[in-house]
Amino acid sequence: MDQPDSKNKRPAGGDLIVPLLAGSFAIYYISTVWDLPWEASASGMFLGSLLLLLVALFVLRTGHSLYRGTVSLSLRRLIEPRQFQGRRLGLIALMIAFIAVIPYLGFTLTMFSFLLLAMLVLGVRSVPRLIGVAAITALVGYALFIALLNTPFPHGPVEALLGSIF
Repeated sequence: MDQPDSKNKRPAGGDLIVPLLAGSFAIYYISTVWDLPWEASASGMFLGSLLLLLVALFVLRTGHSLYRGTVSLSLRRLIEPRQFQGRRLGLIALMIAFIAVIPYLGFTLTMFSFLLLAMLVLGVRSVPRLIGVAAITALVGYALFIALLNTPFPHGPVEALLGSIF
């Protein structure tokens, strides 16, 4: 059987980054649910194990393709086309900023700001679409995570205002 040359192999190295991060998260997640009540622990173990299984299947499939010679572990698809590097770096900077400011602005305002700025970085220029998508998503997130599930996300001025109204 003819082996494709390295230029014709599909670069699959970048495709492994998210699954490997997800597998790392699953291991961390499983390690944190041991001391919870048995229902939460069982649920966490099931979800974490399911995620690890999916990651293992993906890695095995990629390994099989690597063995067959149809893919390479090149990261070329992550850095090409080069004209998108600014957008990619902008999104990474926004994610870091999201994590840094959420304790101060709270979940809802930080989510709104992140989505608005991320869509701007990605090229959305319609003001109604920018504000509408960001506002609806942030408010649905507030309703679900803060109001209904009482998740301990950081509270900021929006949560204080909405908490005083409702």
